[in-house]
Amino acid sequence: MTIMENTPDIGFKYVFKRIIYFNSDCKDLIIKTLKVIKDEILKTNSCDTFDCIVYIDSFGIYCNNENVINQFERFIVSKLPDNTLIYPHYTVNLVNFEEIRKFQKHAHLPLGQCIIEAIQVIKESIEKFTLQNIFLSFNGGKDCVVLLYLFQAVLEELKYNERIKAVYFQSDDQFSEEEDYVQSTVNRFNLDLKVIKGELKSGLNDFLKENPQFCASIIGTRQSDTGSRKLQFFQVK
Repeated sequence: MTIMENTPDIGFKYVFKRIIYFNSDCKDLIIKTLKVIKDEILKTNSCDTFDCIVYIDSFGIYCNNENVINQFERFIVSKLPDNTLIYPHYTVNLVNFEEIRKFQKHAHLPLGQCIIEAIQVIKESIEKFTLQNIFLSFNGGKDCVVLLYLFQAVLEELKYNERIKAVYFQSDDQFSEEEDYVQSTVNRFNLDLKVIKGELKSGLNDFLKENPQFCASIIGTRQSDTGSRKLQFFQVK
C-alpha cells in the first residue's frame, strides 16, 4: 500500500473505492493512522495492492477486493477519536438519517453542498405540490436509493408521518436480485409502492389516469446520464 497526498484520482486502476471525509484539522492524525493500520491489513489478507490517497478533507481507499476496503474502513473508524471523521461509521451499515443531515453543516465540502441543494429542492417540491400529490420514481437503482434516503430525511425533519408513495416501472429484464432488493427496501422504509409492468411512457399515462391527484414525480438522476445535463431541478413534461 502507498499513501499519496494531493495526487490525482487513480480510481480507474481499481474496481472498488471508498471516499471518507474527515475534519481538516485532523489531517496529520489521519495520515499517521493510515500508516499504522497498513501492516494490520496486509497481515490478514492476501491482497498486496491497494492505495490510499489523502486529500484536503477526505481520503480514498482503492482496491480490487471490496472486503479489504470494508476491513480497512472498520479499522480506521475503530482507531480514530470521536469527531475525527465527518461520517463516523463504515458504510456497509444502514445509513442513519441524522448522519445525512449532519453533512448540511459542512457546506465547504462538495458532498455537503450537493446534499444541501438536494434537500432544499425536496422541501420546495413539498411546498409547491404537497406530499399527497408527489410520488417517488423507484426501481432500486443507486440514484433513486440515494434520493429515497434524502426524501426520508426531509420527512423526518418536517415531522411528516405519511408513507412515501413510490412507483416502480418494472421492465421485463429485471434480475431476481434486483427484485429482492426492491422488496427489502419497501419493507425497510414502509413504502407505499405501486408496481407497473411494461413500457415506461404508457405505464405512466395509465397510472396518472387512475391517480389524477399526482402532479409531480421525484426522480433521481445524474448529470452524466444521457440527456440529463440540461435538465433543471423542476422540469415540466
